[in-house]
Amino acid sequence: MSVKVERFSSPGKGNGLRAVSGVPAGGRVWSAAPLAACVSNTLTGEVCSGCFTRHQMAAEYFQYYVVILKAS
Repeated sequence: MSVKVERFSSPGKGNGLRAVSGVPAGGRVWSAAPLAACVSNTLTGEVCSGCFTRHQMAAEYFQYYVVILKAS
């Protein structure tokens, strides 16, 4: 059973999507692949905007990767 949805505008808040029929418990209302992703301003100094890893984790990975390459 698919749930029917409608787009609506909420003044001062933007657009939204709501179900216009009953939604069964645990039912999926909407599913879609993300169009874009970004790091919030509060985390820009801590998280890589390309891979979303914390900088410390990325630095540790890079050191490990360099050691592996030098050993090869």
